[in-house]
Amino acid sequence: MKRLMVAVLVTTVITACQGSAEPAKPAPTDAYQPPVRGGRVIEGAFADAKTFAPFLANDPSSLIVSGLVYDTLFRVDAKTGEIKPNLGRWTVSADGRTYSWKIEPGAVWSDGRPITGEDYLTGVKAVARSKKTVRAASFQDIDGFDEYRSGAAPTIKGITVDPNDPKSFTVKFKRVFCPALTNAFGNAAGPLPTHVYGKYTGPEDTGKIDDAAENTTPTVVSGPFAFKQWKPNDQIVLERNDYYFRGAPYLDQYVLKVVADVATLASQLKSGEINFGTIEPKDLDDVKRRDNLRVYSFSDLSYNYIGWNLRSASTPALADKRIRQALAYGLDMNSVVQQVLYGQGSRVFQHHPAASWASADATT
Repeated sequence: MKRLMVAVLVTTVITACQGSAEPAKPAPTDAYQPPVRGGRVIEGAFADAKTFAPFLANDPSSLIVSGLVYDTLFRVDAKTGEIKPNLGRWTVSADGRTYSWKIEPGAVWSDGRPITGEDYLTGVKAVARSKKTVRAASFQDIDGFDEYRSGAAPTIKGITVDPNDPKSFTVKFKRVFCPALTNAFGNAAGPLPTHVYGKYTGPEDTGKIDDAAENTTPTVVSGPFAFKQWKPNDQIVLERNDYYFRGAPYLDQYVLKVVADVATLASQLKSGEINFGTIEPKDLDDVKRRDNLRVYSFSDLSYNYIGWNLRSASTPALADKRIRQALAYGLDMNSVVQQVLYGQGSRVFQHHPAASWASADATT
């Protein structure tokens, strides 16, 4: 089932640079008002982050802050879903197995050092050396990745950095793999600073990277924001990265604030204590009536579903296929959309929601 997520933004916020997200539009005025530098945006979250490390990030809050401090080789157009160059540009060989990358000349780390192909290699090595990552499967088709991960090889032979141009590198895959671009060059393996993480990727360092201090207090970053402060179960504060290659954000700070529940988040949005957050469909009408808030609805790339527990001791009837079929046919899902999601959703009949490019009902 597809849901329509609802975002709320205080109208006094002008712009915010948030990875691939589009900046919020200011409230309509009679004349154009240029963005003003300064200030901060506070986003509400229902749980604290666990890490900034891209190779470990797997929960919503960690993915948010990780994406703000570590940039990726490509970006996804927020309006069309199209994959576009970001830190680098790429070409693909005729046989579809080799990707050649060139990192942007102006792309540098927050300490001023250039971002290079070696840093991409370090990002992939970090995945291989981690014992806690869930990202390893995204790289198993890179030639030599499995051998490096198991300790059978001292390096990943499929990744080659040009000795004459540190910003150029190639990645060779064992086979043609359709999602190779998004898997091997996306959020899980953006470049990591070799001069910071390189000490954790040696043959004898398996598992050490999972406990690296930089995972929770990153010192060198590539994204629009840099780490400033983390108060566990309270808030994370990021500050503007003046070295960001696309230009420093207008905002001075971004804050991710932990709130207890959806009711608290909605209340703090109304009071202005939080500037940005996701609300429940049941709160939509109330929020729309607030003059100080603006609502943005968009199709989400996920869906909800009902799964039957075939091994339930309390409901053994669910093991019977006929019972499950009867329940599936008997449930009025249109009523669920209207009464549970308050109309902010629609039915789907396939694995991919309509907002996905892979859907037969794709809207873009």
